[in-house]
Amino acid sequence: MKRKLGWLMLILIGIALIVFGVLYGKDKHENYLETTAVISRVESRQEFGADDTVETVYTYFMDYTVDGKEYKDVEVPGGSGSYKEGKEITILYDPADPSKVALPYSALANVLMYVGGGLAVIIGLAGLVISGRRG
Repeated sequence: MKRKLGWLMLILIGIALIVFGVLYGKDKHENYLETTAVISRVESRQEFGADDTVETVYTYFMDYTVDGKEYKDVEVPGGSGSYKEGKEITILYDPADPSKVALPYSALANVLMYVGGGLAVIIGLAGLVISGRRG
């Protein structure tokens, strides 16, 4: 019985990953347009997790131009720290309000959620079938 419960849990986790990918993995900036920006400065701070881990959180400030209007020192939170001051990068901006910007979204996380969730469901179902045959 415990094995069956374990396989059911694996199936539920797989389904949850797939649902999370569908609901939250959509590109929230699908109507945004691309432009080139230069990173004017980078700020970092340390955040402490509940399990005593320390994570560095980066905030980028960008300079860019949209339709001839210059935007200076616009804050873009988040990121891995891979961008350095002076680097030219592609960003996304809201055409209705070009001061709203975002870093381009990587679809890789979604793919991993779908693949991982699918594998969990398949392995869980196979485990249920095999444990059911063994009685």
